[in-house]
Amino acid sequence: MFTKYFPNTLILPALGNNDTKWHYQPALTEHDQYYSFLFNEFFMKHPANRSLKSISDIKETVEKGGYYRIDLTDDLTVLSLNTLFYNDQAAFMMPAGIEQMEWLED
Repeated sequence: MFTKYFPNTLILPALGNNDTKWHYQPALTEHDQYYSFLFNEFFMKHPANRSLKSISDIKETVEKGGYYRIDLTDDLTVLSLNTLFYNDQAAFMMPAGIEQMEWLED
């Protein structure tokens, strides 16, 4: 619907607690194509997002764990983090959460 009505508008998705298959749990990247699907739907199929300069960097981190960075201008950066990694019900995903924090620190 966004693409149909707002093809030239930048849409920046952020994952929420009910946006994955399991309530309050991140997708299992090694067993699930969820993050690849998410990248394709939100970035490759939407013209305004597809034309972002940093699309390859966005693809790498979205497909790794549903997080990304976009520098909109020299003074404005948007960070979208997947905080589901830090939910107590998702303790088994802690390595992915640590990796995301290392990426954020870099």
